[in-house]
Amino acid sequence: MDNAWKQPVWTDHWVRQIRDDRYQFLPARRTVLTEGWNRVVGMPYIVYMPEKDRVLMLVYLDYRPCKPAVLYSDDRGTTWSEPQLVPTHPAVNPEYGENFGDTPVGLTYLGNGKVMFSGIEKRWVSTDFGRTWEGLLLRPGRNGKPWAGWQWEPYLVDRDPKTGKITRLAETAYSHEGGPYPAQDYFSQGYIRFSDDEGKTWGDELLVPEWKGVNEVGLVRAANGNIVAYCRTDLSAWYRDPGHRKPRAWTRRTCTRDSASPFPPTTAGPGHR
Repeated sequence: MDNAWKQPVWTDHWVRQIRDDRYQFLPARRTVLTEGWNRVVGMPYIVYMPEKDRVLMLVYLDYRPCKPAVLYSDDRGTTWSEPQLVPTHPAVNPEYGENFGDTPVGLTYLGNGKVMFSGIEKRWVSTDFGRTWEGLLLRPGRNGKPWAGWQWEPYLVDRDPKTGKITRLAETAYSHEGGPYPAQDYFSQGYIRFSDDEGKTWGDELLVPEWKGVNEVGLVRAANGNIVAYCRTDLSAWYRDPGHRKPRAWTRRTCTRDSASPFPPTTAGPGHR
């Protein structure tokens, strides 16, 4: 890292949580991890890897070119390693312009040291807890539009309840439709597709009619078995979609109290903390 590295300073803080129809304020601790770095740091994702009791963070450094990098914490987020670059080296993409670099998204931990994220050209896989990475081409959607670069949220990971083995992955993306942004007839369209072999191959994407006009769709599996989709509308209001066990039918969007992007995602450590 070009700049002097120092460990973060923690201070008292409050977390505002929506509980039923009101806000609840909870005591917390916070730090500005990038304080003093003097460089652009964006789009952080974190996962917890229980086999090593380690937290892995994925970010991009700098801008034009953006450079994917990972950091590690072996004390559950109190202190961190220096950023280590992930050499993705994408080709020039006319969608982003010359010298854009790569913005990593969707960091997900599959267990047993296997980690995945997506860049603007490839899906990146590590089998050694994020130390080394292999790039796999992200094929476009069947409409011919690039799937890569329009993913944001982590994969939904379904497991066999008895064995814990991964049975299916789901991922979402969105495309630009109608007129060019921000024309009056522009809109986003969300899609979903599935993999039954831990991300090696993927089926064709499904267009979700209820995801017209939304982007950055994320998925979680609720305790009752339903898939719940959270997303952002083209007008930047934050919505949630209660889904169903069979993810081919979705309810209409319902608005949450706050207006914000659903990014960044959250992660749970030991004891769901």
